[in-house]
Amino acid sequence: MERLRLMAGHRAIPLMVAVMIGALVWLLVTGQAWALAFVPQGVLAQMMNEYTLHRFVFHMRPPRAQWAFDLLYQAHYGHHDFPTAKGLFFVPAWVALPMLAGNTVLLWAALWLAGVAAALPIALAVVCIGGVLTFLGYEWFHMTAHLGVRKTAVERHVTTLHNQHHFRDFSNGSMCRRAAR
Repeated sequence: MERLRLMAGHRAIPLMVAVMIGALVWLLVTGQAWALAFVPQGVLAQMMNEYTLHRFVFHMRPPRAQWAFDLLYQAHYGHHDFPTAKGLFFVPAWVALPMLAGNTVLLWAALWLAGVAAALPIALAVVCIGGVLTFLGYEWFHMTAHLGVRKTAVERHVTTLHNQHHFRDFSNGSMCRRAAR
């Protein structure tokens, strides 16, 4: 129950859930439930999106401009400095929501330009349902990895892997180096 309360208390999570439910309802009401067959592609796309954003943006060398450093600190660097701070467990809404909107528009535009007649329902199923479900799952496992709560076998495994991420020696340049600032 604590985990659900913690997730629901983060601004991005209820908004993402609302978008997902809205997309699902829209597909059902408009008779385009067939597009739900594309949800698995959204799961895979969001996994690649999460990895790419985390690896190449959240762990890039710290920017020289203070404002850019401050944004990255709020988005992720701070989480590594304070890994048990509950307010830093989740990606900020100002990262999650524009990413959701941008990915939806990009996929819709690409499909539309490719001449796919059902570009919008497919984009909604892929990004707003499959992508959001994956995002929510990722946030759940990430939060659980940082909490001292009873965990399932899968949650324990994810916690072990995530702890390796937090506590490895990243002096080889693959992790932000705040000391150099």
